[in-house]
Amino acid sequence: MPTTTDSEMAALRDCSARIGGDLALIQAGGGNTSVKLGDLLWVKASGRWLMNAQREPMFVPVSLPGVRRRIDAQEADPVGPELVPLPDAPGLRPSIETTLHALLPQRVVLHVHSVDALGWVVRQDAPACITPLLRGLRWAWVPYVRPGVVLTRAVAQALAQGPVDVVVLGNHGLVVGGDSVVEAEALLREVVRRLALPARDAPPADTGTLQRLSTGSGYRLPDDSACHALATDAAQRCRAAGGALYPDHVVFLGGGLPVVEPGEAWLAGAPAVLVAGAGVLVHASLDAAGQAMLRCLADVLARIAPAAALTYLPEDEVRALSNWDAEKFRRQQGSA
Repeated sequence: MPTTTDSEMAALRDCSARIGGDLALIQAGGGNTSVKLGDLLWVKASGRWLMNAQREPMFVPVSLPGVRRRIDAQEADPVGPELVPLPDAPGLRPSIETTLHALLPQRVVLHVHSVDALGWVVRQDAPACITPLLRGLRWAWVPYVRPGVVLTRAVAQALAQGPVDVVVLGNHGLVVGGDSVVEAEALLREVVRRLALPARDAPPADTGTLQRLSTGSGYRLPDDSACHALATDAAQRCRAAGGALYPDHVVFLGGGLPVVEPGEAWLAGAPAVLVAGAGVLVHASLDAAGQAMLRCLADVLARIAPAAALTYLPEDEVRALSNWDAEKFRRQQGSA
């Protein structure tokens, strides 16, 4: 059985809990972290909440040489055959992004869905805007491709151009690597500082109207009142209805959110409904993970200039992510 006594493993748990508890960096079961210890890559288990890294089994080991060999051989599943069983934590699967963690040469890799980074990477002009902000860092821009092995291959092409410590993923997020947990987290904080965006204030919610509309509807007010900005701010409302901007939105919320006027009926079943000018109602079945993603969407859209043009995920990609078994498993784990 592999040992996890290395001090760097303990440091990774501490770091993971810190960034996992920061809604500006990680939401629900999103994001992933890893450390390379000898021939083993310890990577976050799919769907687990990083904020719980100090309280529950969080990391699973895979053979690093084996995964890298299978990536080079372009196998469809480079990870599954290289999983090292953990008797004390059966049923855990490595993160969807395990191949990306294996590919990067740095000992420690942190992948986050920073709301500030997302506020840039969903814009059509993202590379031009980000370039001056990250000047002096070894970084690369990778346009959106599906998470997992496909993304790993795209990042490999970027790495072939020269050393990279920061990978900015179009319509997805941010990846940083360092030779220690301290170095990787310091780099993450620096990148996020450089990408910081001011958040616009939104008009307050009309909770009286929302309470009246929710009665007997199967919907209720969200736990986090910040979500209401998606409906009370006209720019946010239009953009939230326009489609999905990044994978975790698809996994937890589906596509664009429906907008209704305060007196208008809506079709039941949507995870959330935007009541124009009044606020948000969420379906009774929307769990804590889904509500965290709803808050994330509000935080991201509040940071995007109203005049900026956005890039939405194509509908075929939304359907593919929605029906992907790996993402269904992650969603199930994130709801546990």
